[in-house]
Parts: sequence; C-alpha cells; structure tokens
Amino acid sequence: MTSSPDQVLEQTCIYISIQMRGWKMMKIMIVDDEVQIRKGMHLKLNLTDQAYEVIGEASDGKEALEKLASNAVDLVITDMRMPVMDGLAFTKECKKQYPHIKIIVLSGYSDFDYVKNAMKEGASDYLLKPVSPDDLETTLSKMKQEIEHEKVEKHELNKMKRAARYAFEDERRKYLLYVANGDWLNQDAVSERLKQLQFNELADPDAVIRILTIEARGTDGESSRPKKLWESFRLLCNEISSQFDQIWLFENPAYPSLIHAVSLLHQKYEQSFIRKVQDQSKSLLNLYTVIGAGESVIGFDKMKDTYISSLLAWSQSPLETGAHLYKEDQHSLQGTGLSPEFERIMMSASEQGDVKPVSDLIKKELVKSGQHSAYSFTVGANRILFLLGTIVQKYELKDPSISQSIWLCQQEVRQMTNYVTVMNSIVLVSETITQAVHSVRFSGSKVTDSVKQYLDMHYAEDISLSMLSDLFHMNGTYLSELFKQQTGQNFTDYLVKVRMKKAADFLKDHRLKIIDVAELTGYSSAGYFSTVFKKHYACSPVEYRRQQDNGSVDREVD
Repeated sequence: MTSSPDQVLEQTCIYISIQMRGWKMMKIMIVDDEVQIRKGMHLKLNLTDQAYEVIGEASDGKEALEKLASNAVDLVITDMRMPVMDGLAFTKECKKQYPHIKIIVLSGYSDFDYVKNAMKEGASDYLLKPVSPDDLETTLSKMKQEIEHEKVEKHELNKMKRAARYAFEDERRKYLLYVANGDWLNQDAVSERLKQLQFNELADPDAVIRILTIEARGTDGESSRPKKLWESFRLLCNEISSQFDQIWLFENPAYPSLIHAVSLLHQKYEQSFIRKVQDQSKSLLNLYTVIGAGESVIGFDKMKDTYISSLLAWSQSPLETGAHLYKEDQHSLQGTGLSPEFERIMMSASEQGDVKPVSDLIKKELVKSGQHSAYSFTVGANRILFLLGTIVQKYELKDPSISQSIWLCQQEVRQMTNYVTVMNSIVLVSETITQAVHSVRFSGSKVTDSVKQYLDMHYAEDISLSMLSDLFHMNGTYLSELFKQQTGQNFTDYLVKVRMKKAADFLKDHRLKIIDVAELTGYSSAGYFSTVFKKHYACSPVEYRRQQDNGSVDREVD
C-alpha cells in the first residue's frame, strides 16, 4: 500500500528523530583479556549519568579490530597489557583504520610509559587502575563532548561539500537549458563552456542527441498528487539519471511540472532510463509518467529542434492516466517550423514593447499554419510558445502567472478543441509578456536587474559593454551610466565580484582543480585567476580551500 504525502513526511520526521537520538547515544566497546575486569567496567559505566550503549567486548586487540569491522563504535576503552595484540599495537592500528574512534587506555602506574606511547599513537585519554566512578564519569563526559563536536563539524563539512556540488550541478542544468533554448550566437563559445562544465561528449559536433520531456501524472484522477510529490519525483529522476553517464536533466520555468532529459543516443541506455523512470515512479510514488521523445539530431547546435519536438511529442499524449512514451518521427518537423526571419522579427518586436505587431504576427503565422493541417497548427503553436518562453527567461520575468499562462496554453494545444480559442489564448499571453518586457526595458532599476541577471548567468563568457548594449538594444554609454547609477559600480567590477563568488563556491568542491575553477569562472589563465582571487579574498585559491577545510570563514576585501 502506498503511503500518502503526509504519511511520508511523518515517517521522515520519525526517522530523523530516531537518528538524532542514536547520534547522541555514545557507543562503547570494552577490550580487556580478563572477564572480571570487563564486568567491573560495565558496573562502573552503569553508575555514570552518560547516555551510552556497550555494543561489544573483546579479549585482545586483534579480536577488537575484527568486531569493529562490523560494528559502529564511538569509543573504545582498552587495557594496555593483553596477549595476541596489546593496547599499544591496537591503538596504532585502530587509529589507522578508524581515525574517528576515540580510545581511552587503562594502565597501572608501572606502565605509564605505555600510556605515553599510546597517546602518541592517537589515544584520546587514559585512566589509571583501579578506575574510580568519578574519574570515569569525567572522562566519558569529555569524550562525549568531543565526539558530538566532531560529528557536528563533519556534518557541516559534508553539508558544505554537498552545497558546493549542488552549485556546480545547478550551473550545468542552467546551461543545458540555455543551449536547448538556442538563444545564442557563438558556437565555439558554447562548445568551450560545455567542456568546462564536463559535457565533453555533448560538445562533440558529431554527437547524436535526443531530448525527452517527462511529466508525472496521478492515478485514478488524483490530479493534486503530482504537485504534492513533485520534489520527490524530481529527486527520483535525478537519482536515476545519475546512474547513466550520458543522460542529463534540466528544467524550464516556462514549463512547470516537466523535467527534460538530454540523452546521447545509445538506445539501450535510453530505453533503460525510460523504463526505470516509469517503473520506479509507479512503484515508489504511485505516479504514472508520460514521456515525449524528440527527434534525434546531430550536434548541440540542433538541440533546439529536438527540444521543441520533445514538447510536441509530449503534447500529443491523451489526458487519461497510464505510462506512455510518444516519439516524433525523424522528419516530422520538416516544413512545419517557424522561419528564422519570423523568430527575428517577433523577438525584436517583443523586446521593443510593440504589442500590436507581435499580436498581428502571431495571428498571421497561426492562420497560415492552420490552413495546412491540424498538425502544422500544433507545431506552429508549440514553437511560438517556446519562443515566448525564451523571452521570459531572457528578461527573467518573475511573475508566476506568466509561466502558468504558457503552461495553460500548452494544455489547450494538447486538447485542441478550437483553433480560434487556442490562437486567442496565445495572443493574450504574448501581449502580457510584451508589456512585461517593455516595463523591464524602460525602467532604470529593471534594466539594471536584467543586466545583473544576465551577468549572473553568463559570467564565464567574454562579456563587453558593446555586447551588452547590442543584447539589450541600448546605447552603450547610457547603459553603463545607468548601471553605475543603480548599483554604485560599473558592470566590470560587478562581473568580477560575481566570478569571485562563484569561484569561492566551486573551490569547496575538491573534485575541481584550480585550473578547472579558473576556466569555469571565465579565466583562461590560472595565474591571472589566482591574482584576482587573492586581491578579492586576501588569500590564494589554495589557501582559501585549506581554510574552508579547517572551518575558517571566508572574507572579502573591499
């Protein structure tokens, strides 16, 4: 029986609570060759107020190491003089294999040299025989504090590493969307960036690529279930894709509730990925998946074509539940797409805030498409919606109602009850977007925000003032003065600051070399990158990474 979202949340909270209680419970192993000594230690432990659990005993160091291999232990209390393997040899080997385990050694006055050597080998503390309950209490309390402090530090370090890895993965996902949208001009720059982001196979001009568009749907009319389980569905898809070297996921804010997968076309891997998504979504989340498979293309410069065709394939799916896979024929889009001239005129009119020309252009194109066939109209409508989504992303239009409107238009195209209704809906959305773009472009603060957002996304590219002025259709001098007036700094200083912040995040990921971080943040020379970084953070990238590992706080230099 499948758990409800509320039950899943409750079970998660219970699990975390149990884990936290277990984390506070100190797990102890007692090592001594005399049974009576071990029993006596048990009795003395019972007299303390410490929360602990004795999870095992051993009669010598060798037996203790064997048991440590299958038991999670925080603390070992060990005698020094034992047969087979004494306490000193055990301490040395234990710290080599399990450096996190604390060791308390027991010894008499006559064996104090043993104790000193054990401390050199990594023992945390010692107790002299006979052990008094008070001394044991004090030492256990000290050990518990050290263990908890180290676990907190380890947790924070792991969290920092996960955040650093997520920052890198987030860059990769955003760039896949950027390439798929096709809103770029310099193919060499895109190829270089793909390689920097470790998409070497995708950067190959001969790579055969397909994009899959994935939607989760509820069973038995449970339309709200996919929304409730959206994060779980995303995590599941990410986990499955991580098992495939040549399948990568990204999302598009213009199409909420959809996940897109870029696949290098190796049939057995792609089919295996599709089966896992469908099977595990049903078995683990009780969700069905509808997948639209785009046409295959050669080279990342054609990714826009496979992306649009994957959306078109998805849009052809019926609304009833059940797992489905829809594919676009290899030649299905030929002769049905928008001309480059149409896209150029529409982009230009939208960015100038000319509502009527945009509306007239869309109506004319859709009427022409509808005269050919229903299929041609569907393709044209989807391509126009895709183009509108690209404009929304370029100007970072934050109004959620815009994305929702695009999504609803997608649903209307899928159902296709009336051509005129669909066309009017698309025209209405285009007018809203055009007005929003006009508001952004002709408001000083909003223009600055748009430039900042562009720099935040494209910080690794070779960006100049003239390029920005062309991109935002503004005089370069005016744009520069406006940016400085709104931010208090010129765009070059802002760009450096963005690059340094990203560099600091990337340096936390030890899988990236310094030269990798330099290239990822727009510097072809590691030496020059280090110079700029040191000026910004008052330490070299290597020193910064070391400070992060030691828990030091990073600081910027004004």
